Amino acid sequence: MTSRTILTVGALTGATLACSAMAQTTIYTCDFDSPPYNVGSIDAQQSWVTAQATALAPGLTSMAVVSSGGPGAQAGNGFFSSTNGPDATTSGRFAFQARGLTATTVAPLVEAIRAAENGGATAIEFSAYITAPTPALSGTSNVGARHGMILYVQDPSGTVTNVKAACGFQVRAFDRQVFVVQWLDVGQLGVGTAGNYLINFTTPLLVEATGYTQIGCRWNRETGMPAVKVGAGLWTDVIATSTINYKAVEFDIVNTRGSTSGGAINTVSTEAYMDTLVVAAAVPAYPQCNAAAGPCDQPHAGGGCNIVSCCEQVCAIQTSCCDTGWDSSCVGIAIPQCNLFVYSCTNPGTPSNNCATSPTVLAFLPSTQPYDTTLATTDGPPEAGCNSSNNDLPIHKDVWYRFQAATAGTLIASNCNTSTFGGSGNFDSKIALYNLGPNLATFDPQLLPEYFVACNEDCTDPVFTSELSQAGIVAGNHYLVRLGGYEGQSGTGSLYISVLPPPNPCDPANIINGVAGINTVTADSLYPGLTTTTCAFPFGTQVIAKAKYIKFTPAASGLITFQTCSDTSSAATDARQAAMTVCGDASTIIACDDDGCDTGGGTIFTSKLQFNVTAGTTYYVAVGGFDAAWTGSNVEIIPPTAPACPADLNNDGQVNGADLGLLLGAWGPCSGCAADLNADGVVNGADLGLLLGAWGPCP
Repeated sequence: MTSRTILTVGALTGATLACSAMAQTTIYTCDFDSPPYNVGSIDAQQSWVTAQATALAPGLTSMAVVSSGGPGAQAGNGFFSSTNGPDATTSGRFAFQARGLTATTVAPLVEAIRAAENGGATAIEFSAYITAPTPALSGTSNVGARHGMILYVQDPSGTVTNVKAACGFQVRAFDRQVFVVQWLDVGQLGVGTAGNYLINFTTPLLVEATGYTQIGCRWNRETGMPAVKVGAGLWTDVIATSTINYKAVEFDIVNTRGSTSGGAINTVSTEAYMDTLVVAAAVPAYPQCNAAAGPCDQPHAGGGCNIVSCCEQVCAIQTSCCDTGWDSSCVGIAIPQCNLFVYSCTNPGTPSNNCATSPTVLAFLPSTQPYDTTLATTDGPPEAGCNSSNNDLPIHKDVWYRFQAATAGTLIASNCNTSTFGGSGNFDSKIALYNLGPNLATFDPQLLPEYFVACNEDCTDPVFTSELSQAGIVAGNHYLVRLGGYEGQSGTGSLYISVLPPPNPCDPANIINGVAGINTVTADSLYPGLTTTTCAFPFGTQVIAKAKYIKFTPAASGLITFQTCSDTSSAATDARQAAMTVCGDASTIIACDDDGCDTGGGTIFTSKLQFNVTAGTTYYVAVGGFDAAWTGSNVEIIPPTAPACPADLNNDGQVNGADLGLLLGAWGPCSGCAADLNADGVVNGADLGLLLGAWGPCP
C-alpha cells in the first residue's frame, strides 16, 4: 500500500465555534502499553502495518512503540514514536489499519468503527495526545515536517469509489500549527480538483511547545461535517464533506517532510510522540428505534417502533419494548407519553374526500375544486403549526386533496374571498400542507404528523378564510392539501390549488436598479437561491438564499462597496453577496462576501462586499441570505469617485504637455488605464479631444 496523496489548500476563514459535544461511547482504546504492544516496530501489533521505503537511513526507526525518549508516556509505560527521514526515500511514513487488507488481517480499530456504524452511530470521534514535532528549526530555517492521524471512509454502496479523509490532523514542526485533513469537492475553498486536503485556520490552532497536547477529531456521519478540538479549546467545524453515511475503511498514523512553502525546509529528520488513542461513537441508546421498525401505535414482533423520539421515551420507561418486543403495554405507554396520533377516519365517503386515505386526486394544476365540509369528520392530526387562537389545534371537519408536483416552486392553496388567485369560503377555515415524498406506496396516514409542512389560519377577508403560500415544493413529490375549520366550523366554497414556478430574478422587471446610497432589498420566498461554485463560504451551504440582483454601472473606475453593515445583526439580516458580470450566472462571479462587516472575529452576520470596477461596465450583485431565515437587507452602495480633473494624469493641478505625453505613451488598447478618459477600453483621438478640451489649470 502506498501513502495517500494529501494536497494543500489555503487557510479557512472562520472562528472557533462553541459546538456542543455529542454523547459518546468509547469503542476502542489504543494505549501502546505492553501487553498487547511490545517495544519495537509497530508491524503486526494489533494489526497495524507500516508502509515505508525500502532504503532506511542508518539507525532510523520509522514507526515504533517505545518506552523511553521524548516526554515519556502520557499514561502507562509505552507510547508511539513517529519519525520521518530527511529525504524522499526515508520520509512520508505511515502506519495503517485497513479493513480487508488481506484475507487474514484483522483491523480491530477499523472494525470497531464499522460495528458502531452498523449500529446506527451518528458520529465517530477519535482523540490522541501528541507532542510538537522536533526539531522545529534547522539553523535559522523553519522545518516544515508534519505528524498526525487520519480516518478514511468510503461509500458503502460502491457508487463512489474514492477513499476520502473523513477527518484527521497533522501538526507542523516549525509553528506547532494544527492542520485538518479532509476531503474537498470541486469548488469547496476554491479547489479545482476533488481530493484529500490539508486545511488550516486564519486564527491558528496550536499544540503546546512542550509535553503532550490532546487533539480530537469528530466526523458527523449525518452531515459529513468534520470538526477538530485542540487541548481545552472548543470544537471547530470545518467544511461539510460528501461523506454522509460513508463507512470506515482505514485509519493511519502519518508523517511527512512537509512543503517548502514560506521558505521552510524539508530535508531534516523529525520526530513526534503520540499516546492514548481513543475512538468513540455517538451510538443511539436504542438502535431498535428507527424508521424501519413497526408502528408505535400497534403491537408487533421485534423491539422498537418507527417514531424514533417516541420509541426512545418508551424504551427508557420499559426496556423490554426495545429488548424483547413492542407489545400492547408498549402501545399503552406510547400513546399518552408521546401524545401519539392514532389515525382513524369515521364515515368515509361522506363527502368522498373525507379521509386522508381517499383524497380528491388532482391530475393537473392549477385546479379549482368545489367543496362542502358540512358532513365531513376530522381524521387528520392536531396542528399547532396553524397558530390558531384559543389553543384550537384540530383542523375540524377536514377534506383532502392530493397532487404530484410537476415542477418545483411555491404552493398556493386558497379559499380566500379576497385572493387574486381565486377560491372562496363562507366559514373560518384552515389549510395545511403535507409532503408525502416521491414514493406514494410508502404513504402511512399514521405518519401524517411527520409529513406536516405548513398551515395557514386566516387570510385578509372578514370571513377568516385561508390562503397558504409555501415555497420549496419539490418536483416529483406527492402532497396532501387539507381544508377544514376553526373551532368546529364548516361550510361551502371553492379551493384553488396551484404550484407557481420560481420567478426569474434576472427578468428586467425583477432586477433592482442600484443607486449610490441605501437600496432596500426585501426577501421574497418565491425567489430561488443562487448556488455558487467559487465563493467558498466558510459556514453552511454555498447557496445565497432567495437571491435578488442589484444592477449598477459605475461612472468611475476603482474600488466599489456593497454593504449591509447598517442592519442590526440577526438571522433575519444574515446576508450574503456575490458580484458577477452576467446576471444569475455563477460562472461569472468575481467577488463574494458572507460576514464582511465583522472585523473582530465575532458574530456580526451582515455583509460587506468590495471589488474593483471599470467605469461604464455593468455589474450585477446577488443579495440574499445565509439561509431561508433572511428577510431582507439595506444595501449601501459606495461607488468609486471620479477624479475632479481626470485629464490631469500626473496630478500636478493642471492639464498640460506632461499629461499629453502620458496620454500619447498609453496610445492604443488600454482597458482601465487613467489615460482612457472616456472608459471605452482604448486610448485614441476621443481621449485626446477630452484632454485638449480640459487644457489649463484644473478647476
